[in-house]
Order: sequence, then C-alpha cells, then structure tokens
Amino acid sequence: MIRVAVQDVSDDGLAPEADLTGAGIRELVRASLARFAQAGEVTVRLVEEAESRELNRRWRGIDRPTNVLAFPSDRGLGEIGDIVICMPLVRSEAGGRGSTPAAHLAHLVVHGCLHLAGLDHHEPEQTRTMESLESELLKQAGWPDPWAEERA
Repeated sequence: MIRVAVQDVSDDGLAPEADLTGAGIRELVRASLARFAQAGEVTVRLVEEAESRELNRRWRGIDRPTNVLAFPSDRGLGEIGDIVICMPLVRSEAGGRGSTPAAHLAHLVVHGCLHLAGLDHHEPEQTRTMESLESELLKQAGWPDPWAEERA
C-alpha cells in the first residue's frame, strides 16, 4: 500500500477548488505511482513562494520559486519521496494556461509522482513519455489533458 501524507502550509488553504481535497490528492498519488511502486510513503507539501524558492535554491541552484519539486527517497525503507508544490504558482499558472487551479494542481501532483518514479524530461523522448503518461493518468482520474491544446 502506498501511504500519502498531505501537508498544507500555504496561506490559502488546501485546495484551490473544492473538487481537489487532501483525499483527492492522496488518490491521485496512489493511482499515479501504482505501476511503479506497490508500497511506500509519499509526502505532498503545499507551500508558499518563500519555501519553494529556498528549496529550489538549495537543491537546484536556482534562486526563484518553482511550481513543483520532487525529492525521490534515497533511504529506501519504504519511502518513495516527497513532492513540494507552490500554491501561488499553481494559481497564477492555471490562469495563463486556461486551466483551473484544481486541474493544474492535479497535473503537478501527477508530474511530481512521475519524477519520484524516475522519469524526467531533459530529452525530447523523455518529455513525450512523461506528457503521454500525465495525459493518461489525469484522464483516468477524471481530469483534463494538460497537453491537449499543444497537440491540436
């Protein structure tokens, strides 16, 4: 079983809309990781820009907030890893993409899970693989395809 903890330390509360609650995030994590892991622990932390910026600076050397960071566990022992999502960026990016904050949050949760599973998007083939899996997983969970417009 995959255990998921959701930590909300953002100013605006857990979900940007009522249709993505902590329970919804937990279900999405489990569904996203089901083909990669049968058991383990994942923490999803919803943060403000200051924490996102500090983590991004410390771990990636980039001194600005970012929408999602994934920290795969190197400790084993049933730990899969942590996902950190910057809620102010979720809200601002959603508007620019013609998406809702909840749909964009769902996308970033899936994106972070795929990073925990070892996928990346530094090369074009890797990007296509990740985007295809994101679309598939979000569709299965009832969320819109974040890449539909780019493919049209």
